Amino acid sequence: MKYTIGEVSEALNLSREMIRYYEKNGVLKLSRDSANNYRSYEIMDIFWLLESLQYRAWGVGIKEIQEVRKENFHLRTADLFQKYARELEKEILIKTLLKERLEKISINMRTSFYNLGNIHIQYIPAYYTFHLVDGHGDEYERINVRKQIRDTLFTNERIGFLDSGILIHNHSQEWIMMIEEKYMNMLKIPVMEGMYYEEGGFYICMNADIGEIGKMDLSQGRKLQDYADEKGLQTHGQLRGVLTGRGEVNGVFRRIMEMRLKIIF
Repeated sequence: MKYTIGEVSEALNLSREMIRYYEKNGVLKLSRDSANNYRSYEIMDIFWLLESLQYRAWGVGIKEIQEVRKENFHLRTADLFQKYARELEKEILIKTLLKERLEKISINMRTSFYNLGNIHIQYIPAYYTFHLVDGHGDEYERINVRKQIRDTLFTNERIGFLDSGILIHNHSQEWIMMIEEKYMNMLKIPVMEGMYYEEGGFYICMNADIGEIGKMDLSQGRKLQDYADEKGLQTHGQLRGVLTGRGEVNGVFRRIMEMRLKIIF
């Protein structure tokens, strides 16, 4: 029994253009009805096409479909599906981690303004940092990131796990990028030259609005040391911050940063 392209399109819920695409790539053999020169298909063509649609849904490339049907197809197909299963496993891991991270960021964004000026103590997990750029207020030097770090972390797959941070000195600042040790391990990211490790620990924290561009104000960070002195807490290391978000609120550009000061109990 012969089928027209319209009948195949209706049977498989597939556009005629897509059927022609599969023809062009060798999945279907083009034949013509001798009576009217229209495209015609055998039932086996439909079986091949249906199977190919399943392969494509599993992530198999259209060129690979032709390859797995050659000699020892059972081994070729098994190897190919195993390869895509591993890739899918990796994708699921990344998506799961991103979901967890985005939910956390969403909560931080939503509550950031309500927590402005509120001092609290929280545990910060271990993370790695690397240098981005030095600055004095809102005047910055040239961005300088090692090539290996750029090539490894500034990718679509990994850049979403980075946070923007700052190390605050007396008269200058060092802007850094940060990534939790958990993500480094789970994504199998190597520790590279130029990366620095910060052990997990307890920090005195406070959300602060550091001002519009050109009017950076980091002075609120002093409140954390004052709080530590008041409570008799021993601090360790320098004042730092993590950017929560920046953008306009009621027509005013705002920059919200979580200021942090590490303590030792």
